[in-house]
Amino acid sequence: MRSRQRVIQALRNAGKASPRSIKGPIGRASRRFRGGFRGPLVTVVLAISDEDTTKIGPMLWDLRNQSHRNLEVRLMPWGRHDAVRAVAAEHADADWRIILSRAVSSDAASARNRGAAAAKGEYLIFPRGGDNVPPHGLARLVRCLEASGSGLAVGRMRTPQTPLPVVDAPFGAAHQVHRTAVTLADAPVAATDLGLGNRMWRRGFWAASGIRFAPRRPSGTDVALASYAAGPFDLMAEDVYIPTDRRDGVAVGSALDILGTLDAWLAEHRATQEQLERLGQPEVTDAWLWGVLDTAIIPFVDDAERATDEQWSKLRDQVGRLLEIAGDPMWQTLQAESKVKLWLVRHDRRAELEQMVVDRLFQRGERRTAVVDGIVVAELPYRGDPEVGVPDDCYLMPDTETPLVVEVRAARWSDPTTIEIDLLAYPDFVGLPEPPQVSVALTSPRGRIDLPVRQYRDRSVDSRLEGRRYQDVSLGTFTVSIDAAELAGRGADPQGLSWTLEVSLATQGLTRVGPVTRIDDRDIADLVGTPHLPLRQVAGAHGTARVGVVGRDASLFAVVARPEYAVRLVAAQVSGRRVTGRLDGRAVRSVRVEMGGISGHADVASDGSFALDVPAPWEGKEHLRWRLVAETAAGQVGIAWTTEEEWTAVGQGAVALGRSHDGGVNVVEAARTVVLDELELVDGAIAVRGRWLGARPTAGAITLSGDRVSPSAVLESGQGQAVSARISTLWDEWRLGERAIPQGYYAFEATVDGGVGHVVYGERLVAVFDQQGVAGGFRHLTSVRSGEPGIWLIRPLGDDERGPFNQGRLQDWVAAEDAEGGPGPIDEHAVYFQSYAGASATDSQLALHEELRRTRPELTIYWGVFDSSSWVPEGGIPVVLFSRDYYRAMATSKYLCMNVDPDRWFEARPGQRMLQTFHGYPAKSMGVRMWRAKGFTERRIQLELGRTSRDWTLILTPAPEMDVYYRTEYRYDGPIHSEGYPRDDAIIDAGAQARREATRERLGIRPGQKVILYAPTWRDDQATNWREAEAVHHLDVAEASRRLGDDYVVLMRGHRFHAAVLKRSEGARLIDVTTYPEINDLIVASDAAVLDYSSLRFDFALTGRPMVFLVPDLADYTGGIRGFLFDYRDTAPGPLLDTADQVIHALGDLDGLAREWAPRIAAFNAKYNYKADGRAAARVVEAFFTD
Repeated sequence: MRSRQRVIQALRNAGKASPRSIKGPIGRASRRFRGGFRGPLVTVVLAISDEDTTKIGPMLWDLRNQSHRNLEVRLMPWGRHDAVRAVAAEHADADWRIILSRAVSSDAASARNRGAAAAKGEYLIFPRGGDNVPPHGLARLVRCLEASGSGLAVGRMRTPQTPLPVVDAPFGAAHQVHRTAVTLADAPVAATDLGLGNRMWRRGFWAASGIRFAPRRPSGTDVALASYAAGPFDLMAEDVYIPTDRRDGVAVGSALDILGTLDAWLAEHRATQEQLERLGQPEVTDAWLWGVLDTAIIPFVDDAERATDEQWSKLRDQVGRLLEIAGDPMWQTLQAESKVKLWLVRHDRRAELEQMVVDRLFQRGERRTAVVDGIVVAELPYRGDPEVGVPDDCYLMPDTETPLVVEVRAARWSDPTTIEIDLLAYPDFVGLPEPPQVSVALTSPRGRIDLPVRQYRDRSVDSRLEGRRYQDVSLGTFTVSIDAAELAGRGADPQGLSWTLEVSLATQGLTRVGPVTRIDDRDIADLVGTPHLPLRQVAGAHGTARVGVVGRDASLFAVVARPEYAVRLVAAQVSGRRVTGRLDGRAVRSVRVEMGGISGHADVASDGSFALDVPAPWEGKEHLRWRLVAETAAGQVGIAWTTEEEWTAVGQGAVALGRSHDGGVNVVEAARTVVLDELELVDGAIAVRGRWLGARPTAGAITLSGDRVSPSAVLESGQGQAVSARISTLWDEWRLGERAIPQGYYAFEATVDGGVGHVVYGERLVAVFDQQGVAGGFRHLTSVRSGEPGIWLIRPLGDDERGPFNQGRLQDWVAAEDAEGGPGPIDEHAVYFQSYAGASATDSQLALHEELRRTRPELTIYWGVFDSSSWVPEGGIPVVLFSRDYYRAMATSKYLCMNVDPDRWFEARPGQRMLQTFHGYPAKSMGVRMWRAKGFTERRIQLELGRTSRDWTLILTPAPEMDVYYRTEYRYDGPIHSEGYPRDDAIIDAGAQARREATRERLGIRPGQKVILYAPTWRDDQATNWREAEAVHHLDVAEASRRLGDDYVVLMRGHRFHAAVLKRSEGARLIDVTTYPEINDLIVASDAAVLDYSSLRFDFALTGRPMVFLVPDLADYTGGIRGFLFDYRDTAPGPLLDTADQVIHALGDLDGLAREWAPRIAAFNAKYNYKADGRAAARVVEAFFTD
């Protein structure tokens, strides 16, 4: 290790071991020495307060995981801040880039101003704590400002993936194309985007403008508008921000009381209008008014069902005034859905509006369309309905609603002088039933070059997650070829030349023209700016230039012709770390290599020869490529790579020579470097084949580095430099048998001769980089992150199964029922089981499976599983959720048995039987009571009842006393089987003791150790969607484990939607069992439990062992978060505690705790669990599965 590297490591170690007051300054002081902090410093100012939201954790994680890492994050408290400061402090302790201010401001505006004044970054941004920033959001903003030189960049906001997002601004209107250095006069449409968190200022621009936040305008709308008037700005066409708007005390899926804020919105609306009018630019005011009508007022319109008569009247008056001001020309440019809704408001068709809102609730803006006489027509409610009378022109979609989408899918050099680019183009919301007419040109100040186009159908594009639900665009794929020699001839000048793509597409009588709007960021974006997609030195008719593709963002994507490197490498050899060679070109004094602050140089003789000793690099896999340059009297110049080979001087040296991303020469660390040329997924493994770049080492291994598991394999050397490995994609996490590794991203890493090695992709593998496939239980996609190779392993859905369009097709296929080509008739001997989201076969479904195997072996049992890693019991047939097999099983199985609600597409067919087992004792509020607490209207409640109790044939309850809750809360009048839960059989049957012993041995728990199960519940108010929530930990499990000592083991069990928070510890004192597949094993293995509001307490009580309840927020939970069907205290047979200290004290005497609470637990079981006898599954099978 080099001396400076030892200093850096010492600083890092000191920082990790220090309190935050020391760690932060140490980290910031060592920033310039650290790798990975390239690019300008960005200051993020985040005003935080309990009065705004305490849910800032996701935002802080987003900031910490930005691809642009050179940040200072200033957390500025204001008002009440105890809770939010605690969250902030945890992140500041873990990341020295986060600075938690000691000063407290009176309001958010003052906090932001204080943070801006303290900023040290070149750029400045003000996100909101309850929102999100996508991984490349800040990087995109920085790249835009670096390229344009403007003082402000405004990126596009993405609709949040929450169950019911409230969209109050036309996110895309100002961002359909990338525009730089514009003014409000140039782009009045900018006034439709007055968001705050999606804009980044150059700090000097911010300071010079004199703009400051004002307490009277907490939204910052005035700042956003004033910044447009302060100077030229950029409007970007890429997503940089997600306005998630997490709020405290709001349960996931709640219907917010939008109309309750109408008066405040109107006041803000008037203030903004006055500010606009002071600008004296009527076209800007008109653009803003368009945005208000098109989008901003629509959430109030959508809330009409809850409106009082007064609110409805006020809303109608406001809509009428706005429409009178707007006039017919503006009306015609509104999006179709807004026009239909506004017409219904203006014409007092409230009932029809309310029904339309419910009907469109989960469409997320999708709609069927038709093209009539070259105009796109939306198939929305009441079209052609004479009784309602909505005019036909309301359904016409303006050109701005159907802009041309142009996506770059792949790019490559097909030969030394030809670049090929694969594209997808289509008008948004328009399907392509026939091949469209497509023309493509390169445009620049030098003119226009029409390109040859090869069109074809590629159905894989309909598998894109970004695709539309109702439009097939697979005929919109094509490849263009670019003659690099022609560009070289036109671009041979000192500044070079940049060419952008212009696509023209005509279909069904409509024509669209536009630039690239999107880049596949899982493919080509990873290759641009790397040696895998380099600039090449190409000779043209009038000169030579370096030609290639640049720009990882759609706004910066271009084909460039840059000045040639006049110095050429014409010969080279490598011996050890010495590179000898000869240069041809202008007079060169010396050559130099540089990487990470280390450099080495050698003189160049008059004949161009040199002998360069390359210094030893820093340790670490990131230190791979040295930049080789020539030094002349005029300064440093690049050295041209002229050979077509990927590498030269390969095989024996410690270094090798390779092409750089800009057409120059890199010196690459060859020792301990493996080049992957082929990658294949086979059953249970990934087979890789490649070669050693340098001398063959003694030993090597390659690893797939993932979040939860990192499988490795020995690198087997073959003939010459050849090497291969077979990396297992199976693991046995819990000693329950091998299963597929979890889906996700895996980086390739190597260990060679005991040290850190390097892995790079070879050109043969890069040539098929864009090809996805399904094999070995995964859908896979090769990738590069931050220049390092890796692979995505995701759910094995085929090209005809993945994406909104294909999912819609499959749902239409199911709806066809017995029509030709449909899923087929009901299979009288088929059973479909699903537990939760399919991660594992568990709950009552597992108990019923085992009983059916004993008593009804003739039945075929399907299990809906999340992916290939999901466990299914013997005799079960896994079907991956949302695959064709899944839809077929759901549509044709006679017996359906689930513990969650089916997806909204499902409707039971005649002859099917649905058994709903639920997944816990009915204690928390549910059904109508919960929906009303979430603000659902009666129409919405009817919608929910239609997808739940409508399809139930039989439901389970644990005892007859619980039946009433399902009768009232789900308005269910069908059969109920109230004879206990099959899920509880395994806790009390004859095998429970053996299961306890096996589980404890499996987890590495010593005989005599006391096992504590800690299982905090899912909290609706901590979730942003149905599959994700922040865990609430009132107990620091690591600290609790330490204080309890070696005789105790703590099992941390998060909810299935909580992210894993711990790693398995040596010595089995603290184990994260969140991913352990069977909760009953953990129940029987434990000696006590620490619980809160989870229905797990009803199951655990069956063991007779003690429980303590850590419920400091009982009043909040009871009063507003979720609530209970009956008194919580009566259903918690253990001490109700407020602090971790009380919990640890209680657990310190387990015997005493058990003696004290045994009578209460026995009484509890007699009242609530008296039907549990270990035979519930047999009774259910007889009741439901026996005709």
